[in-house]
Amino acid sequence: MIKIRILIADDHFDTVQISKVILESEHYHVDTVFDSESVLTKVLEEKPSLILLDMMLPKMGGLEVCRRLKQGRATSSIPVMMVTAKSDPEARAGAVAAGADAYLLKPFDPSTLVERVNEILHRLPSLPLTHDR
Repeated sequence: MIKIRILIADDHFDTVQISKVILESEHYHVDTVFDSESVLTKVLEEKPSLILLDMMLPKMGGLEVCRRLKQGRATSSIPVMMVTAKSDPEARAGAVAAGADAYLLKPFDPSTLVERVNEILHRLPSLPLTHDR
């Protein structure tokens, strides 16, 4: 059985590790990257069912990464959850304008992360047949 694949992109190692442990405990397969260029490469290689994307990534901001993903033919249908400490309305509006499907504030409670991930994945019309949970 192949697990649902989630990509976490964040430049804070601790955030990545905590999120990975939480999601793997829910039986998701989790890939991680720490910069924007790696996101764009890894998405094409691994074809995740969901991307958790930090707004403040090195090299290129998370909003630009999200825009590029949503404009890409092979990546436009992959849901993106922006994960950030920015709580201001402008940041949320920027995420929406970039095409983000959800917005999660840091720091977050583990149960909130799991609930939001499950909520997004259950909204998908159908997960690829190669991705069983």
